[in-house]
Amino acid sequence: MRDKSGNNVELTDEELEMIERITMGKFPQGSFDPYEDYGDFFTRHKSIHPVTNAPEPKSRFIPSKWEAKKVMKLVRAIREGRIVTRKQVQDDPSTRFYNIWDSSSDSQRNIPDVMNLPAPKMKLPSTKCLNE
Repeated sequence: MRDKSGNNVELTDEELEMIERITMGKFPQGSFDPYEDYGDFFTRHKSIHPVTNAPEPKSRFIPSKWEAKKVMKLVRAIREGRIVTRKQVQDDPSTRFYNIWDSSSDSQRNIPDVMNLPAPKMKLPSTKCLNE
């Protein structure tokens, strides 16, 4: 084999093996183990002291102002009856069965007009006789 300057270069068996391994897409050294056991930094050594000794921030112990506002909004809605729980709906017998095409019961259930279902249409009469 020749180098860039044109001189002859002799390669050893180890160098030829390394070139073959590289061309096959493997690691150059045959003794290298890419899947050796991984030692996690935090669990590798048993220690009695914490990794960081920083105190807990005060914000973790104080409830969020915005979360408290959302909770109070939900509590007021439940008290006023704008939000009904599933148990209240299941216990009420008038909400179990109702006529979906009855217009008078829509105002009682507070269902908007958008959700009204039209009654099923009847089949048109035909001129064919059943006996024929």
